[in-house]
Order: sequence, then structure tokens, then C-alpha cells
Amino acid sequence: MIAIIDYGGANLGSVIFALERLGYEAQVTSDPIMIKRSSHVILPGVASAKPAMEYLEKHDLVGLIRGLTQPVLGICLGLQLLFDSSEEGNVNCLKIIRGIVEKIKGSLPLPHMGWNTLSFYKSNALFKNIPDNAYMYFVHSYAVARTVSS
Repeated sequence: MIAIIDYGGANLGSVIFALERLGYEAQVTSDPIMIKRSSHVILPGVASAKPAMEYLEKHDLVGLIRGLTQPVLGICLGLQLLFDSSEEGNVNCLKIIRGIVEKIKGSLPLPHMGWNTLSFYKSNALFKNIPDNAYMYFVHSYAVARTVSS
């Protein structure tokens, strides 16, 4: 079973629906036992970083998420929370992926919404069936603008 961590994000229904259409069983939960026993974990979210991290801390999920050994997928805010910190709310995050999430700079209106192409700088198994310059739809105001060296 796939655990979808509930921390107050707004796209839970969309994630469940997508997984069901693909034939996967998923459960929305913040129960640590259910999350630990799941085969995969999804950290979704449409919200803001500071209240999301406050929820995870209040419900003792930070250490649990950091210690997971099964595959974890962060979607939207969920991916943002996997990094060291976020400028959104000036908050420390889960520190699973090295990097700092910053507000997008430049002339694009924010939130940045629309179809854009992807360019890959490194080969990664996650993207093996996605061709370079494939179109994806984006809705975001924050991005990983810089990484932190180990």
C-alpha cells in the first residue's frame, strides 16, 4: 500500500485519484505506523512551507520521514519540504535533499503557470521514459535555486 502523508495540503484528492487510475491502492494518513508499513510514501501538498513543517513537527513526523527507507515521492510543496530549507516562511525543512528553496527571480509573473519544456542536466532513472524537451505543466513560485555542497 502507498501512504499519502496528510499534513493539511490541498491536493490529496488529486493524488488519490491519479493513483487509483493507475491501479494502485493508497491511503491518506498521518499515522506513523501506517506510514512505516507502507511500500511507498508520497508527500504531496499545495500549501506553504512554514505551516506544513509546523504540522509535521507537532505530529512527530519529521524524524519518521527522515528515517524512511522505502521510496518517498515529494509532489509540489512535498518536494520543497524534502530540501534543507525554504525561503517561503524562512523555515528549516526535512533536510533529506541538500539545497535551498528560493522564490523564483526574474521577469515571469508569479505564480509561474503554464507549459514548459524540461531539460535534464544529469541522467536519472526517475526520468528514463521522459524525453529531453518534453512538455510539462507548472504552477509554482519557488524553486531550488542553489544546492548545498556536502
